[in-house]
Parts: sequence; structure tokens; C-alpha cells
Amino acid sequence: MTALAALGLAACATPTAIAQEAPPPPTETIEDLRQPRPTASERSTEWQTRIKQIIRQHFASGHSRARRDEGLNKLREITDPAAFQPMLELLHAEEDDVRLVMLEHFLANGEAGQAALAWAAVYSGDVALRYEATRRIRRPACRSVLAVIDGSLRSRHDDVISNAASLANALDVFEAIPLLIYAQSAPGGGGGNPTGAGGGGNAWIATGQQMAYIADLVPVVGNGVAAYRPIIGTITEGSVFQVDDVVVTIYRRTVHVALVSLSSRDWGQSTEFLGYDREKWWAWNDRIYQPYRAKRDRDRKEQAAIESLAEEIRRARETTEP
Repeated sequence: MTALAALGLAACATPTAIAQEAPPPPTETIEDLRQPRPTASERSTEWQTRIKQIIRQHFASGHSRARRDEGLNKLREITDPAAFQPMLELLHAEEDDVRLVMLEHFLANGEAGQAALAWAAVYSGDVALRYEATRRIRRPACRSVLAVIDGSLRSRHDDVISNAASLANALDVFEAIPLLIYAQSAPGGGGGNPTGAGGGGNAWIATGQQMAYIADLVPVVGNGVAAYRPIIGTITEGSVFQVDDVVVTIYRRTVHVALVSLSSRDWGQSTEFLGYDREKWWAWNDRIYQPYRAKRDRDRKEQAAIESLAEEIRRARETTEP
């Protein structure tokens, strides 16, 4: 059949047949496609406005139970991950029913929802909300949760670091141990002003022995009476130290507890003896713990291979038996 004949047959086909084979036309116009799509930040701002409206219309004091339930259903309809951060920021002070619905909503929204739960478990200032968020994070932790923990342990804020350490401990994130070693203590400033804030030393320390002596006499004259009142002076013998440089170290107890708990569980022995000594922790991590984990992983892979081979042999025997 020539190309022209084929074209003629196509032209004679019924409109119904052609409509069934052709894909549906795009719903977006060319003008729509030319418009720039909103970024995640822009969508987050839009959701912030929308969530504030839901709070005002449904969760303000005086609204009926039915009105509140309608607002909760509207929250459940929000599945854009860009809305989760505004939800956390705007709903954290609402009643418990609203906050629990928010956490359950995160639980039902996959990896993005898991990241939102991790964010709540680390950054919320409410202990109860952090606890409820932690309970809803799936084990083992997914990549988005690990990313939140990793970034939070590198924060400059002590509360964020402590909460992230507690979350890593609760989720058995043993991969966080090197970061916890680093985060359990940190320099707290100082050491940059050799002459002190007022032009002198940062501090003065005096050690010595004081001795009293009569420094002067003041004459006292009365009716027919003359005397002297002594003025007592003090001499200090000893040493005076001027502190020109100061180094302050902050010890984060919560991070240390999480580090000891995680490392002891995974290693099978207590690591409490390492204390806060960072050098000892690094030596233990590099020379003992990491080789131990590598050997354990190899043993598990070998055991899995042996079990797989045994299963294949068992199935082969079953198929050959009469």
C-alpha cells in the first residue's frame, strides 16, 4: 500500500475511531506554560496565609465542635510538603486535638511527612509535642529523617543539638555516633581578648597572707585628757595573677547521655569510661568501634549467603525427591 493510499484510508476513518486513539488534549494553555511556577518558598508563604485563615475560621475560641471538625478535615486535605513547615509553626500552640491531627497527617504523608515529624521532634519547644512526634517516626529512620538529624547536630543552638541527640538515640541511629562525639562538648567563647574588657586583665587572682599593723595615730583631745586613736593598716604578702586569656568549654549532658547509650547498645559494652574526653572517643571510634562494625557487617553478609545457599539446597532436594 502506498503512502497516499494509507493517508486516504486514514481520512476515511470514522471520527469516533480517531477520537478513541488520540490522547486527550492538554488542559494547560500555552500562556499557562509560559508562566513561572512558584518555588517551594513561595508555596510555603501561600500555605501560611491559607492555614492562618483556617485557624481563624475554625479553631478560634467559641467555635462549635462541628466547626472545628470541618477545620481538621481541611488540614487533612493539605498534602503539599511545602505546607508542612507553616503547619508546624502556626499550629504548635493550638489545642491537643488539632496538634494530634497534624502529627497523624504527617504520619500518613510518606517521607516528607516523616521529615516534618523529625523537625517537630527536634525544633518544637513543647516537650509533649516532641514526644508525640518521636512516637510517630517509623523505624528504621528514612533518609529524610536522617537528614534532619544530621543538620540539627551541626547546629549552633544547644537546645537543637540536645533534642537531635535524643531523637537519634530513640531511633537507634548509630551512624550519628561520630557527630555526637563532636557535639557532646564545645568551646563556649573567650580567649580572644588578651587585655580584658576594661583594658586590664580578664580576671585577677590573689593568694597570700594578710598582716595588720598600725599605720597612723589620730590624736583625741578631751577635757583634761589627751590620747591617740590608732589607724589599722593591712599588708598582704603573696602573689597576684592576672588572667589574660580564657577558654570556656560547654559540656552538653543530654548529648553525652545519648552518645553513651547509643554506643553501648551497638558495641555491646559500656562506653561510660570514655567520659567527655574527645580524644579518647575518637581513638575508640577509629581503632575499635568502626573495625568492629565492619567485621560485624561482613559476618552478617556471610551468614546471609550461607542461609541462602542452604535454602537453595533444601529446595533442590525437595524437587528431586519422589
